[in-house]
Amino acid sequence: TGVAADTKIDLSWSPNPANEQVTSYNIRVNSGSWITGITSTSYSLVGLEPGTMYRTEIVAVNTYGQQSTSIAGFDTRTTGTAPVKTPTNLVIMSIGS
Repeated sequence: TGVAADTKIDLSWSPNPANEQVTSYNIRVNSGSWITGITSTSYSLVGLEPGTMYRTEIVAVNTYGQQSTSIAGFDTRTTGTAPVKTPTNLVIMSIGS
């Protein structure tokens, strides 16, 4: 499951159902880089943007270093209001004379 706050999501999941000898878990957020070497079945993602959707994927790693297929995945939106993004690269042009 994923429990959200403004800038944090607490993840928790069940152990790998394949009954392999799991040594750790890896987590990927929004198809980005992997967070590796997690040895418990919970993890907190911190420093997130408020009011934003995050997709997480969790895989188990066995004693041979092989990753399982995804054992859990969550779509979780942080609470709060998403920050207003300031436009960049604006050009001001005079209209008329």
